[in-house]
Amino acid sequence: TSRRGLLFEKPLSIICDVIAMHGDAGETTEAEELYLRAREGNTSYVPILAAIIEALSSNAANNILHVKKAHQFLSEFENDIMKSNLRVLPDMKFTRLYNAVIAGYISSTEKTDGIELAKTLLTHMIEKHTSNPQHIARPNTTTFVKVMTALARGEDNAQQLGMLLR
Repeated sequence: TSRRGLLFEKPLSIICDVIAMHGDAGETTEAEELYLRAREGNTSYVPILAAIIEALSSNAANNILHVKKAHQFLSEFENDIMKSNLRVLPDMKFTRLYNAVIAGYISSTEKTDGIELAKTLLTHMIEKHTSNPQHIARPNTTTFVKVMTALARGEDNAQQLGMLLR
């Protein structure tokens, strides 16, 4: 049996655990490689998507590029799922993915860029949900609190906070 064949024989939970362990160890390249291999040909990859987003976003202190990669994977999933013929409704499991990316941006050592990227993602979520209530990008209280708290800590962010509350 090929190495790739063995990968798909393992339960998704084990793959998710290994991705998480790579993330905990700061081994983001290894986590990404495993995610990409596991995603190939796997139609039900939300659990492994969640694992890679958590693994990459939790390494924001090391490099904001990890969070940007998590955001890229989330955007690809969003585009795929919203273009598909599947009837997918907003769900907390999807909101949790967006919140993980936002938390990663906010915890980044690049505070200004991180907060701006978190705000941009929240704005995207608001716009998508407003234009299509069935869209998976559905912000919740946690989403707003994370971004608003980060903005409130900044010195010149009062106007941005006001714009979010409109």
